[in-house]
Amino acid sequence: MQVQHKFMIHAICPFIEHRRVWDYYDCIVRLNRVVDVHQIEAVISDHAGVALSQESLCQLLHEKLRPMGIDSVELLGRHSANSRTVVVCGAENV
Repeated sequence: MQVQHKFMIHAICPFIEHRRVWDYYDCIVRLNRVVDVHQIEAVISDHAGVALSQESLCQLLHEKLRPMGIDSVELLGRHSANSRTVVVCGAENV
């Protein structure tokens, strides 16, 4: 069994100085067991609005969620220059 949860999260772009620019991410969390989704939501909500790169945020969320049995965290990003990027942490980067 593989379970997949999808959330939205935002962060401040750490690369643009002198103004606050928001980056928006679809956060996909994958695991192979049932977990109370509210526990996952709490971790993600605690890190919303941070000033981190997409890569650093993905690693941080994966580290925080791993004790729940999370296999991987994937962030699909929409950035200030209207670009889209994907970062995957865990499960040997799928």
